[in-house]
Amino acid sequence: MTLNKTIFLFLLSGLIVGCGGGGGGGGGSNDTVAITKDEILSTEFDNTTSYKWGSIQFDTTFVEITKNSRNGNIWYADYSKLDKGTEPDIGRLMLSTDGFYKPDETKYPLGYRRYILRSTSQDGTTLRKTPYNKDGLKNIVVEEKGRWIDLTNVRISDRTAVYWNLLAEKIPTSVFFHPEPIGDQFKDFLALTKKNIFPAGAKCFQVERTNYSVPYYVITNTESLAYINGVSVNNFSDYVSLAGGNAVTGKWGNIQWAYLNTEANDPKYYTISAYMNIDNKLASGYWQKNPNTSIDSIVAGYEKSLDSFNNNDDVISFQSAIAEAKNECTYYNSVASQKIESLMNQTLLN
Repeated sequence: MTLNKTIFLFLLSGLIVGCGGGGGGGGGSNDTVAITKDEILSTEFDNTTSYKWGSIQFDTTFVEITKNSRNGNIWYADYSKLDKGTEPDIGRLMLSTDGFYKPDETKYPLGYRRYILRSTSQDGTTLRKTPYNKDGLKNIVVEEKGRWIDLTNVRISDRTAVYWNLLAEKIPTSVFFHPEPIGDQFKDFLALTKKNIFPAGAKCFQVERTNYSVPYYVITNTESLAYINGVSVNNFSDYVSLAGGNAVTGKWGNIQWAYLNTEANDPKYYTISAYMNIDNKLASGYWQKNPNTSIDSIVAGYEKSLDSFNNNDDVISFQSAIAEAKNECTYYNSVASQKIESLMNQTLLN
């Protein structure tokens, strides 16, 4: 395999993903999130499991497991299996139109408070949630639309680890598989998913479209340096001063922010660097121009990328990614997850 997986995913992110960004002259949602009453009308999402399948960077496990559960309107995430050195995803520092979103780092009996669950539709096809934050800010609403799929008698590999199953079938020697013993365990698990079917009562939810209600920045460093016009600066006022007329500025909550207009208007940039004044320190982060994703946009991005690569291994990797986008489940109910994890346990016992 000639295409590095990290580069591969980065290329994809530039093509098809995004989250809200700079106000005023910057990014924003192309599709609005519908104004809906905060109300839990379906309990389908109360207890689900998500999986992140292994690759070359995993060295102690071939899967990371997230158990999602609801208590009241709080969506908890408990990470029952993580790779060595992987930190639990408790949420990101973010800045949006109503202020500074700070995640709660406390682990509760059900896990980490990952989201405020705003509403679920009666038919269970729409989930609306806000990143959990200490100050109870709610302007950011992440809306996931999709469908529940009956998995009864469905072959497990058709909806689980789709990318990896295809890769193992077509390129079993791919460098994307971690060396022994994890790589062999993973391949053994994949083989079992091809031979087994889901039992009666198994269901999964596939997110088909994700929309964001308002623009926001992801904050990556709260004490940063910025290089502008060949000069290194460590405070916000100097950054704005040196940027001059090229600076797009604003204020959300009590936090000032700025980014470069030339970068925002350059079509080759999908991700835009941004700087903020947080506690009188220069913080840095980013926003992405397109805040919304869908299966169609993801597939279109991969198909476009196929034209850029003629190496057979790379083509297979993109084709496998297209199949994953079309078929991989996002959340599994307890019946489905118990079956998947029984195969994991069987693999690890061998």
